[in-house]
Amino acid sequence: MLIATHKSLVFPWLLFVVFSAFLAGSITKVEAGTVTFSDQTGSYFNFKNISEYGPNIPPSVLDLPTLISNAPYDSITFHPTTFVAVESNLGTRESSTLGSNLQFTIASRSLFGIENFKIALAGTFADVSMPVAGTLVEVAALLPIQLTYGGASKSLNLNIVKDSVDKTWSGEMMVTRADLNSYFNPPSMQITELLVLVSPSVTATAVFGNARSQITNLAFQAQPIPEPSTGSLVMAGLLALLSIRYREIRRWPSTSKKIA
Repeated sequence: MLIATHKSLVFPWLLFVVFSAFLAGSITKVEAGTVTFSDQTGSYFNFKNISEYGPNIPPSVLDLPTLISNAPYDSITFHPTTFVAVESNLGTRESSTLGSNLQFTIASRSLFGIENFKIALAGTFADVSMPVAGTLVEVAALLPIQLTYGGASKSLNLNIVKDSVDKTWSGEMMVTRADLNSYFNPPSMQITELLVLVSPSVTATAVFGNARSQITNLAFQAQPIPEPSTGSLVMAGLLALLSIRYREIRRWPSTSKKIA
C-alpha cells in the first residue's frame, strides 16, 4: 500500500519538474512587482533585459514573448489571454482599468543600426447598453511609448482606432531611421541600441450596461539598415581606383613641362 502511494506521487512530481523547466526557459526571474523574461536573439537584433512591471505584477498579464525572425525583420510578440478590463452596472458610473509596463532593449547584432521600428497593438471589445436614459458604455485602449538613447528620451502616443462592426481595435506606428536621427541626433547618424518602454492599458466604463476590453496582441518589429551588396562594394572600389588614376594622369603634363 505504501509502495503504491509512493508511485502515485511520482508522476505529478515529474510534471511539476518538467513544467518548471519549461518556464525557466522563458522567465528568468520573478520579484514583487516585476517579471523578467529571457533574452530573445534574432537574426539581426537581440531583444534583451525584457521585463514587465506594475502594481498587479506578478503574474504577467502580457504572457511570454514569442520571437519571429523573417528576413529582413526580427520581432517579438505578446499574445495576452488575461489582459482584460470588465465593467457592468445598472445606474452608477463605474470604470475598470488594467495596465502594465513593458521595458526592453533592442540591440543590433552587426555594425548597422535600426532602419525601421514598428510597434503594433490590437484587441477586442464588447459594449452592450440598455435602452434607458443616461446609458453609457465605453471601452478604451492606450499605449504610451518612450524611446531612450544616450540618456535622452522621446515620448510618443499610439493612435487607437475602433472597428464597431468587428468589435476590434488596433493601432500601429512606424519609427524610421530618419525619425530616430531627428529625436536623438546620434554621432554616426544611426542607432544600434535603443531602450523601449511601453505602458499598455485597457479601460471599461459602464452606467447602464456591460463593457469589456481586451488586449490580444502587442508586437515590436525591427528592420536593420541594409548592408552594402558585393556589387556595390566592387563598384565603389572601381570608382575609387579610376579617381586615383585620373588624378595621376592630370599630374603628368605639368611634370613633363618642368622636365623640359
